[in-house]
Amino acid sequence: MNQPIPERFIGGGVDLSHLVRSGAQHAPQQGRPGVGGAVGGAGIAGAGAGAAGGGAGGAAGGAQGAGNVVDLPAVVFQLDDQSFNNAMQISGIVPVLIALYDQSSEQRAPMLDLLSELVRKAQGKLVLGTVDVDANPQIAQAFAPQLLPTLVMLVGGRPEALFQGQQDPATVQQLFGQIVSLAAQQGMTGTVNAPDLIGGDAADEPPANPAHAAALEAAGAGDYKTAITEYERVLAKNPRDSEAHAALAQVKLLDRLDGKSANEIREAAAANQQGVTEQLAVADLDIAGGHVEDAFLRLLELYAAAAPDDKQAIQARLLELFEVVGVQDPRVSAARRKLASLLY
Repeated sequence: MNQPIPERFIGGGVDLSHLVRSGAQHAPQQGRPGVGGAVGGAGIAGAGAGAAGGGAGGAAGGAQGAGNVVDLPAVVFQLDDQSFNNAMQISGIVPVLIALYDQSSEQRAPMLDLLSELVRKAQGKLVLGTVDVDANPQIAQAFAPQLLPTLVMLVGGRPEALFQGQQDPATVQQLFGQIVSLAAQQGMTGTVNAPDLIGGDAADEPPANPAHAAALEAAGAGDYKTAITEYERVLAKNPRDSEAHAALAQVKLLDRLDGKSANEIREAAAANQQGVTEQLAVADLDIAGGHVEDAFLRLLELYAAAAPDDKQAIQARLLELFEVVGVQDPRVSAARRKLASLLY
């Protein structure tokens, strides 16, 4: 492992809010921020350690190329102590997820399968390197995981702990959407091409709704305001388009966070704890960072204490964030019941 891992991890959890702009100095600055890809799809297949090695030169050159498109043998591959430096290089183009696991554990397969299929369906916005900690002591010592499996993300060579131990599949899927969106906000708009991106069930997926094409194009270019306008046009023609409702809420969230740092948002909220604008902004940040319950509790408490003129704005933001998280999510159901009790 020629390039050392910059820092060790003790503990870890799903918290990406500090990445809204803090990683901008590490990420490529070409192009504008984009919006993330879809999840779901095919099962795991071992690509071998050579997958990362074969793409290292292309990744290094891709950072200088138009569009930051890199060809790799696979988006899911095995990493070892010798090939780890290649993953560091690839992380300048797209986020590199590193899954550390115990080969002897029977629980490793379901999580590795899930991570692999999500990465393969992320439209080239992510890659996954798997690491057997027993066979690769240098990587294991550097990350010092307390529980396995452990998932770490490299962005521009900078490591971020995502989670340790077994996770609920729904939580992992939600995390993947946050990873892609927040990496895009940092200017990391590169993609990779690989044969395993088009395997499995990809051909069985329905095509994107043509009515959403203009909105998707704008969002992919980081032009969130145009994407908002286009989704609103879609909904004006078809108010029952649930996909457009959810997508509109998501691009509105990205637009509100675009260009703002996590520190400035949290400092403003701490300085004005009853300020509606400041508390709405930090709730957005909490949702982006995976702190769903914190965001909902913050806004529900704010609503209860707010002046009548402010209640409508708080309620509207809560309903919008419900769409971002997913209307079937149990945390949304609980928050919706609490909101109803405050309304009546």
